[in-house]
Amino acid sequence: MLVPVLLFAMFAPRQSLQVVEEETFQQLTKSSLTSTLTIKAILPDGSHALLFCSGGCEEVQSLPPEKRLPAEQTCTSDTHPTMGYVHQCKYTDVGTFDFKRSGDKITIFHRSGKTTLSVTSSW
Repeated sequence: MLVPVLLFAMFAPRQSLQVVEEETFQQLTKSSLTSTLTIKAILPDGSHALLFCSGGCEEVQSLPPEKRLPAEQTCTSDTHPTMGYVHQCKYTDVGTFDFKRSGDKITIFHRSGKTTLSVTSSW
């Protein structure tokens, strides 16, 4: 009876979520590099989840940044005397992606691979 279970797991439809907004933050100081990724997503049941990842998280993009419309992306860079170099980007209407959920962890599958984030709250 293991065969039917394996076939169901292999061919079960994947769930999709909609990424409404994605924000990246990178800070470089003399002693460290900090990077975070925050995503506003709509889950299949219609609930709104705020997702967060810190350090080594790959951006979730359906298109390369150079192919996105200017209205869908805003990036700023600046050097601060106390904060060091700071680079921030905000992307809107990022796309719909397959995902897998395990407790408070959501893994999103995208064109560059996959990214696992934590559900921190709703928005």
